[in-house]
Amino acid sequence: MVERPEDYRWSGYAEAVAGRRTAQSALRAVVETHARQPLTNTEAMERYRVLMYGEGEAMKAGQNRTPGRKGMTPGRVQEVIEAKGKLSRWEMLRCKVRYFTDGAVLGTKEFVNEVFNAERHRFGPKRETGARRMRHVNAGDLRTLRDLRIKPIE
Repeated sequence: MVERPEDYRWSGYAEAVAGRRTAQSALRAVVETHARQPLTNTEAMERYRVLMYGEGEAMKAGQNRTPGRKGMTPGRVQEVIEAKGKLSRWEMLRCKVRYFTDGAVLGTKEFVNEVFNAERHRFGPKRETGARRMRHVNAGDLRTLRDLRIKPIE
């Protein structure tokens, strides 16, 4: 589906990295059950990433008729394990950049509403304005046309 689990658009992990508290809490609850100890959100996300990569490693078909499977390369899995699941700045940025790609239109409230009005036929009758605040990031006055939590673009 994707090369890296954190790139999957509808993943709870990506939502947690983006800063959504409910996703962070849910992920932490899952990992704490596995770890059998309390963890911070950051610790849980790092451990979860190691688990995702470890479980998602590609496997060749083996003897005794064991089926193979596609997945992450052993080298990539090892990198994640050695980094203890921590995202590099670049990887963190990639997770947060969704607004610039999936938000459809990015700009001031006035600009986004102008585009919305020009493309009004693409939206339902109940929608009154186009500009949406960017959730989970400190974006100041920037707005997007799509609320990623509700309607990510396919």
